[in-house]
Amino acid sequence: MNTYSIYGYCPICGAEGDTRERRPNGNDTCKNGHTYPTSDRLSTLNGLTTLETICMMHEQMKLLSQRLDELSEQGTAKIEELMQENERLRKLLDDRA
Repeated sequence: MNTYSIYGYCPICGAEGDTRERRPNGNDTCKNGHTYPTSDRLSTLNGLTTLETICMMHEQMKLLSQRLDELSEQGTAKIEELMQENERLRKLLDDRA
């Protein structure tokens, strides 16, 4: 289960809100199919406020972004290494011909 849901959480089972009616005093429906008034939704889960959860997710996203950058740099370096090896082998083949 994610730690943040844009529609809040079901007051019946705690599942993420899945859909919301677009009308005054509308209802939400959770991923488990429970329907409840939007005003009854839980905005926190596991004691975290929505703002705390968003801040935590932001920090996690920064770490993931940094890791992605590292992996991208490693991939680029490996591609360059393989291209150089390919060129070296091509020259060897040309010299034999």
